[in-house]
Amino acid sequence: MRRNKKIQHFVEIATMLTEEGVLTLHASLVIAYLMEHEQALMREMIAHTDLSRRGLEKILANLASKGLAEKVQIEETIPEGNTSGRGDRIAWRLSSTFKGQLGYRINLMK
Repeated sequence: MRRNKKIQHFVEIATMLTEEGVLTLHASLVIAYLMEHEQALMREMIAHTDLSRRGLEKILANLASKGLAEKVQIEETIPEGNTSGRGDRIAWRLSSTFKGQLGYRINLMK
C-alpha cells in the first residue's frame, strides 16, 4: 500500500472512531501530532471510552461497510503507564491520563 493510502486510511479510521466517541479529544490531538510529524505509521494508541462492547461492534461493522475493518483491532486494556520505545511514549501519554481505568487499545494495521 502506498504511503498516502496508508495515511488516508489512518485518518479515516481515526476520524470515525473520534466521531463515535471511542477516541477522546486527547487521542485526536495525538493523531494530529503524528500526522504533522509524518509518523502515520505509528499504529497503536490507547483510548478511553465508556462505550459498551456492543457499541464497539457497531463501529467495527461501520468500518467493515467501508472496507476498513480488517485494518482495525480493538482490545480492552487497563493502562499502566509503563512503556518503552518512542511509539510507546505516545501511547503512554494517553494511557497515563486514564491510569487504572478500563480503556481500549486500538491497533491500526498496515
